[in-house]
Amino acid sequence: MRDRSVAKSIVSAATTLVMSGWLGAQPVVDLPRFDAVSVKAVPPPTSRPESKVDPERIDYKSVNLTSLVMMAYGMGRDDVKGPDWMDSQFYEVTATMPPSTPRERRLIMMQALLTDRWRMSAHREKQVRAAYAVTIAKSGLKMHELNPPGPDPHYPIKEHFTRDVATVSGKMSVMSLLNMVGSGLIYPMHDMTGLTADYKVGLEWMRGDLSRGDASPGTLFGEMEKQLGLKVEARKVPLDVLVIDHIDKVPVGN
Repeated sequence: MRDRSVAKSIVSAATTLVMSGWLGAQPVVDLPRFDAVSVKAVPPPTSRPESKVDPERIDYKSVNLTSLVMMAYGMGRDDVKGPDWMDSQFYEVTATMPPSTPRERRLIMMQALLTDRWRMSAHREKQVRAAYAVTIAKSGLKMHELNPPGPDPHYPIKEHFTRDVATVSGKMSVMSLLNMVGSGLIYPMHDMTGLTADYKVGLEWMRGDLSRGDASPGTLFGEMEKQLGLKVEARKVPLDVLVIDHIDKVPVGN
């Protein structure tokens, strides 16, 4: 636990540097970066875009800036405040890294990428808001921890949606899981588990109206508790909000 706490502190300290990095149009130095990066603007996707993250590479065929910021800073959609065009401007992003890169270091690399290529600067604010708080259920956690952290080809992240049923599976953190399943909810999902590791996730639920936060059997919230050991309930909580002070629409060239 001490190693994870230290790693989290390093990420937090590095994040502070990255967010304030473009002062006088000078990029942050002495932070880890991807070995090679290619970024280009692309048209909005006509279907669900393909994305891939493995131990040596990230490959996003069509991703908007809001999603990139969410992934880089481990935040939910409602926790990122920026210009409206961040949702509608899409990019193809490919980056390579050493195969042994830990997840914490990869997140810092993604933050540095946003600063280097989009000249992003931002600051954090605290706001008390209604949210779906996610905690460990009284019955205990039902997910198995997978080590080391980071992408694993044996447990690829998969999403499958039909008209009636949705499934999510693979190796991921709790925050990544909440970002995947939380769209369409009336409140943002807020991770209060204190869990920082990656887990083997297998979740299936009946699709329906999620706006009321129904936790009965078969629903998203009910099955999160039954299958994963994660309890979801609405409450008011102090939330970290990332406010984008500046970000360019056209990224710096390759």
